Amino acid sequence: MMIALVTLVGTTPYIQSKVPTSPKKPKELAADYEERTWREKAHINEKGHVYIPAAALTKSLHSAAQLMKEKIPGKGNSTYSVHFRVGTLVTDHVDLGIKIEDVDCIQIFCSADGKKTGQGTRVMRKFPMINSWRATVAYHVIDPIITKDIFLTCLKTAGLYHGIGAFRPESNGGSNGRYQVEDCIWQA
Repeated sequence: MMIALVTLVGTTPYIQSKVPTSPKKPKELAADYEERTWREKAHINEKGHVYIPAAALTKSLHSAAQLMKEKIPGKGNSTYSVHFRVGTLVTDHVDLGIKIEDVDCIQIFCSADGKKTGQGTRVMRKFPMINSWRATVAYHVIDPIITKDIFLTCLKTAGLYHGIGAFRPESNGGSNGRYQVEDCIWQA
């Protein structure tokens, strides 16, 4: 197994959209509820810092491998997508070192029920937004068929075409959550 210790740098803001756990108060207006709970939509660790969920980074990489459809040399029409899906993962959430109190808020006119864009009633919602971010991520590369070169190609594709968080390119054609690879240290 190899570990790719990668420094990612956000090229667009990162918006989080975890479901708030606070119940709505009796007679509380929707706008007041949004104002009171928008910070709950962030992923926050025990230090009070915002983190990127490990699953978001893993899914970004896996989706990119599927999108690329890169063929494995000498294996006919076989692609790397299955090898990435079963042979790579991020195991730990990534602390951004940003306190929730320092996170900005963005208002977005979006679907009231969270379903697909353009369907149903639309309302104003508030979300936590990190304008500038950098993260060091440990990607576990279990499958030996995945070389450093194909891994980096896939990760760069993930940052450009998939992204992370809400309103990212992969989920609904958004522009947020994009990132680039600044550095990669390949360790045994």
